[in-house]
Amino acid sequence: MPRPNMIALLALVVMLGTAPAIAQTIPPPDSARLAAASASAALVHWVASSSGAAEQTIFIKNSSERPIDITSYEIYECLNLAKSVCGVHAPGPRIAAGKTVALQTIRQRDRTARWAFQYRFMAAFVPPDSLQP
Repeated sequence: MPRPNMIALLALVVMLGTAPAIAQTIPPPDSARLAAASASAALVHWVASSSGAAEQTIFIKNSSERPIDITSYEIYECLNLAKSVCGVHAPGPRIAAGKTVALQTIRQRDRTARWAFQYRFMAAFVPPDSLQP
């Protein structure tokens, strides 16, 4: 004869097994966001110093087999930078498959003071119908 705890457990399993499942629904992914995410994943980016320590260039390489547009980029959290490079820039360059471009060269304004910046960009694959033959 089963113990009372086993009967309660068996009743709970039977109840849960026959109850309709309730799940949180997630909206389907937005295709524009997916395309942008996969385009960004195909890009390699880095910053390289030139002209001593007073200048840095942001480079982006397209490691995919399709051209990618940098739809916009932003230089932010700027400190002691020459010219007005800070802010949102759109559109950015088109990067051919397998190629590297210099996105922006950033120069230090006062060489005796600390300087810094951050950057981010948005990218998307070029639609096949917009490519010239």
